[in-house]
Amino acid sequence: KPRPVTGVPCAAWTMLALGAAAGGAMGSSTSNSGVAVASQFANNNSVGSTTDRLYPDPGALPSCSTDANCAIIMDGLSPVLPPDVLGLFDLPGTCQTKARDWLRTGKDILEFKAERIRQRYAMSVFFCEMDGGDWIQGDSWLSDLHECDWYNKVGLDPCNRREQMEMLRVTDNGLAGTMPVELFILSNLYEFTLANNMMSGTLPQLFDKFKELDTLVIPFNQFEGSFPHQVWEYPDMVYLDVAYNGFTGTIPTDIDTRMPNLQVAFLENNNLSGPIPENLGNLKQLHRLHLDDNKFTGKISPTLGLPPRMSELLLHDNLLTGEVPKELGDLNRLQLLTLHFNSFDEQTIDEHICDLMYNKQLELATVDKATISCGCCASGEESFV
Repeated sequence: KPRPVTGVPCAAWTMLALGAAAGGAMGSSTSNSGVAVASQFANNNSVGSTTDRLYPDPGALPSCSTDANCAIIMDGLSPVLPPDVLGLFDLPGTCQTKARDWLRTGKDILEFKAERIRQRYAMSVFFCEMDGGDWIQGDSWLSDLHECDWYNKVGLDPCNRREQMEMLRVTDNGLAGTMPVELFILSNLYEFTLANNMMSGTLPQLFDKFKELDTLVIPFNQFEGSFPHQVWEYPDMVYLDVAYNGFTGTIPTDIDTRMPNLQVAFLENNNLSGPIPENLGNLKQLHRLHLDDNKFTGKISPTLGLPPRMSELLLHDNLLTGEVPKELGDLNRLQLLTLHFNSFDEQTIDEHICDLMYNKQLELATVDKATISCGCCASGEESFV
């Protein structure tokens, strides 16, 4: 299925920064997976995994209770971390401890303000939890460069003028692990893209911490469990792609008031259930809706024929019943309509829908031909969907 654009023009100063990073990393080692390692601890052989070796040996550091740098870091982190996470600092070998120890040995730590400490710590924990030492690419991560200059697929500076992280985009890069709570320290993010990796577990129920989120793209991972209800609360959400995971839950009936600006919703290949809300038809900007390969029930509402920009409506492989509403023929920009592998009543598709294909607008329509008569439709087995 089409994926979000990941290539955009790169600012010249960013290229200079990346060039400086490459020059600074020439003396650093490279892991077996090909990741360019910039950490000063890249040759630390006192611990096991590739990722572990990028963090300082705790045995070579002074106790945090007697280290002024450590005190500064904890003063910055304590107000924003929940008690159960703070307790992890008392356990050796946790990513929280590794990130703190790496941060307190860093350059210019005494000059960092609390906000910078939190952001840099969150990125370090993320690298650790996602087994960053085995990423396909990890240029400049855990280096002395500003975390805004660490490897990403944004192409532009992912931070704003105040050096606050606004975009996190690391796709197709071998990320493996569970999402750390610390990511929600990055409260200024408006894009959160971690597609095509091997992330697993449940999503923390803390998405309300992202105040500006308008793009959430995490398909083709191994997430499971209940889809966080906070995700449905973003009025600026434009692009929502959580396809090909194992999420459960339902779509809220008032989604039109919660996400009035939604344009793309890729929810396919999950375990979502319940009825398809009628109010989806009130989303005037919606043009790509993929709900296939889930467990949605009930009838297709005629209101799904209302969004004037709808070009893709994928509803196949669910538990839908009743009749296919003729109002779908009002979608005069529709290019793709899939209805096969459902439990619709025996019926004949209204010619109003086939007129879209006869007018060379609709490229593909699929139904279960054993129960539905449609002169312009292919069967599910015949389609490429």
